[in-house]
Amino acid sequence: MKLLRDLPFLVLALVMLAVPARAAGQWKILTEENPPFNGVRNGKPYGFAVDVVREILDRLGRSESVEVLPWARAYHFLETEPDVFLFSTMRTRQREDLFHWIGPLQVVEWGLYARKDNPESVRSLEAARSVGRIGATRKTAEAQYLRSLQFENIEISNSFEANLRKLLAGRVDLWVHFEPGLSELFEKVGAAADSVRREVLIGRRYLYIAASDKTSATTVNRWRGAFQDMIEDGTFEKLRSRWFGPVPQLSLRLLTEGAPPSSYMLGDEVSGYSVTVVREILRRLQVGAEIEMSSWSRGYHRIKSSAQPMALFAMSRIPQREELFKWVGPLYFQNWAFYARQDSDLEISSLDEAAAVPRIGTYREDAKELYLRTHGFSNLVQSKDNVAAVRRLVAGQLDLWVASDFKVPCIVAQAGIDPQDLKQVLNFKSVGDFIGFSLATPDSVIRDWQDVLDDMRQDGTLDFLLQRNRFGTFCDH
Repeated sequence: MKLLRDLPFLVLALVMLAVPARAAGQWKILTEENPPFNGVRNGKPYGFAVDVVREILDRLGRSESVEVLPWARAYHFLETEPDVFLFSTMRTRQREDLFHWIGPLQVVEWGLYARKDNPESVRSLEAARSVGRIGATRKTAEAQYLRSLQFENIEISNSFEANLRKLLAGRVDLWVHFEPGLSELFEKVGAAADSVRREVLIGRRYLYIAASDKTSATTVNRWRGAFQDMIEDGTFEKLRSRWFGPVPQLSLRLLTEGAPPSSYMLGDEVSGYSVTVVREILRRLQVGAEIEMSSWSRGYHRIKSSAQPMALFAMSRIPQREELFKWVGPLYFQNWAFYARQDSDLEISSLDEAAAVPRIGTYREDAKELYLRTHGFSNLVQSKDNVAAVRRLVAGQLDLWVASDFKVPCIVAQAGIDPQDLKQVLNFKSVGDFIGFSLATPDSVIRDWQDVLDDMRQDGTLDFLLQRNRFGTFCDH
């Protein structure tokens, strides 16, 4: 009787012994067997995502090791403990608010697979409700997604291998999984890679490092910062290429201008917030393209008249330009305003009053200049760029200067002017800045870029990059 009474405590003790204790402040770094992203080889963790995580830990000066556990068990730790990091975790609507996210590491396509010799074909996700059984793996995003759609024919297994074996043996009719990674799984179960076919493409999802909800914001931001550093210094792409090969290079030409903090030259590198966003779009699309620096006027005319796919960023989207380009954005929003010298007694409260001022500084092909001209302004004085315009204002050669609040701090720093020497006298319009594509650019390219940018806005990447880049290295100098 005493043994029976003590049994629950004995079970609990055995469970606790099976979970290695952590020292205070130590992180639990977990992954699963799912090559080529993560797995075990010769008793040690390996894979693309393992390499990325180890690099992050090294940059953060940490020595935690990576533990490989069954997915359901690792996921349980992620749900219940602080300072747990699990990869590679698919980011979905069902999981969005449960964890913190670092990444993405890689994009995958997930769908429903059938045996190649199965004569029955399933043409849609809805049609899959009528099949006998769909194999899914416990606690995975795929299983959670099908359950959220009220699928009642799901058969759960504990591993990807078990599900694949069930499909090949005819014990399930369909299997929900993703690729890349299928070839390694087929090799493990000793089956030919062409023994199944994908029946339905459900969609594209990103794999991330997930941090448990109880992990501090400071710790998560350190991981995010280290990950972004890897992207910007090229380390991430070197690791990705080692596992998946080089990305295809686009024939699409990408132009930008010297307009900090949006875009500027930092040594020999094109840098800035908008440049970082465009590079992240390319990374998520798994393609490559060079970004060229151009004067605004030259780049604007090249894009407007190009018979080839080209893009220029960041471009203010205004009605006068709407039909001249195809648009992806917005990358950010800015306020247009008139600025005067601090010692000026000039006061204006409307565009009509501004139109009566003798001299307002602009630069060629600028959206603000175009906007003001279409509103009857005949007092605009062109300069070659914004730096020249603000210098003319401070020298007394202009009465007002029209500029964007987003760019003013960096322009003033570049011009060597004390910000206290200027004052804003009228904020008159809020505008979104976009990537402007030539009309020759295929609509499919526009859709793909916009979809990725929307993902970046929703997952917080745009806000993170904006805070990181808005007043960065260029403005500091």
